[in-house]
Amino acid sequence: MKDAEIPSNEDEIIESKQIIGKQIWRIVPYVKSYWRRATLGISTNAFARAFDLIPFVAMGYAVDYYQSGNLTGPNFLVDLISENPELGYGALIFSCFTMLAIFQGTSDYCWQSLGYKVQHDLRMDATRNLVKMEVSYYDLRQTGALMSILSSDVNQLEDVISDSSTSIIRLIITTLTAFLILFLMSWKLVIVLFGPLLLIFPLV
Repeated sequence: MKDAEIPSNEDEIIESKQIIGKQIWRIVPYVKSYWRRATLGISTNAFARAFDLIPFVAMGYAVDYYQSGNLTGPNFLVDLISENPELGYGALIFSCFTMLAIFQGTSDYCWQSLGYKVQHDLRMDATRNLVKMEVSYYDLRQTGALMSILSSDVNQLEDVISDSSTSIIRLIITTLTAFLILFLMSWKLVIVLFGPLLLIFPLV
């Protein structure tokens, strides 16, 4: 694993903070060391998003049933709850929220622990680099600036892993899951809802 680099002077420290967005990819090698945990976090987040959306679809089917008296939805679902639709819809919604809690909790644990492990590795690499520096290096720099790198800056990177990355993944997975559910319900509805996006994206 490549050691974390310490800026050699205050100008470089300021510059590194200004281009942090361009260099954020350098944290990827640290995440690769825990790829199993990251993969589990992504997969459980995907399942959590699916179980987050399914109850609303089930509620829609339940409303249709109480209004028309006819069961709607996929054939396997109709066959499963045909004997007692009221209990079936209730059990489906309850089980979805239960699975949502389980998968979301697992995902949060994976990403939080991954962030802490990467934070630890970054601090260890940065400390090793500081130890290798010449004495003159410390004569030209304030202790507070170095401590800021080891504390607040590394904490911000941990926040990127545990918060920002999960938000991006959640947005992507939620959009794809919603697209899939709507497509299974009605492809015409997908065109109406997602069609305008094809016109919006080129303008962004």
